[in-house]
Amino acid sequence: MSNRIEWIDALKGFAIFSVVLGHCVTDSMSSNTFPEYAATLKIIYDFIYSFHMPLFFIISGFVFYISKSYKRFKIKVIDFTIVYILWSSFMWASKYVMAKDVNNPVTLVDLFSIVYKPIMIYWYLYVLIFMYLVVSLLKIERVSAKVLLFSAIIAIGVKFLHLDIGIANQLLYHMYFFLAGGYCVSSGLLTKIRKREFLLSIFILLANIFLYLFASPLPETVVIIKGFIIANVAPLACFFAISNMKPMSVLVLMGANTLQIYVMHCFFTGGLRVVFKHLACSNIYLYFLLGTLMGIVIPILTASMCKKAPYLNGLFEPLKSLRQLGVVKG
Repeated sequence: MSNRIEWIDALKGFAIFSVVLGHCVTDSMSSNTFPEYAATLKIIYDFIYSFHMPLFFIISGFVFYISKSYKRFKIKVIDFTIVYILWSSFMWASKYVMAKDVNNPVTLVDLFSIVYKPIMIYWYLYVLIFMYLVVSLLKIERVSAKVLLFSAIIAIGVKFLHLDIGIANQLLYHMYFFLAGGYCVSSGLLTKIRKREFLLSIFILLANIFLYLFASPLPETVVIIKGFIIANVAPLACFFAISNMKPMSVLVLMGANTLQIYVMHCFFTGGLRVVFKHLACSNIYLYFLLGTLMGIVIPILTASMCKKAPYLNGLFEPLKSLRQLGVVKG
């Protein structure tokens, strides 16, 4: 019997779609594959990156608290750690072999550095592991307004101070959003949001788009505060909209396979860019269509096949696979 909540899966599906699309954009920008579309790509990049990772961490915190994962955090941490090491190694190997075609070539040092310096997209999983550890070990089983406020001050402070502390920057900033997901659970915030608040959030988002497109460059202080507000408002609008509509089956399917899409999609979005480069194909619409489809569909199909074979599903759910194979108990 499944314990999954469809609207949460649909929300995760929307979030992972924005991640895949966002990485198509960043691949194109960093490689300058479509120079004539540079301005448009920058606008799309700024739009997606204004909310998609905060949304992901709010969802992660929401799921963590609603499922009371702090009671079994060791299992989740071990699982995530194995997945992190496996897929970071795969990504390193692909970039090492394709050194002449990738945007950021790697060395042997980068492979051993994954213990403190994640490779590419896997920073999210790395940070999530530490969030599980910190929240669980500190026994923050209910997120109060005071805890959330304290984490918000730290998050904003990180932006203002421009601290050069590596991956800790991401941890300190995004911890707020993880805890915000927990606050939504403990306070019942989502049940208190009505259509009026939703329309207000839409107004704020539209005002932000207007400022982005037509206003003169804003002072750094305003940009940081505005960015933090949008990073809160946009995810809450997504929560309200998707939780109050009939879940789209395609989003639910994507959401149920979020981890698989997350760890695999860059192999296809990045690999396709290399193919386009060698074929001298400059059709950006074709690249985005194929890149997004491949980055989503192939991982889902792979996940479906792997679930039928425990030794293969270990790529995504290592402990579950080991239990099915009788290697570990419990």
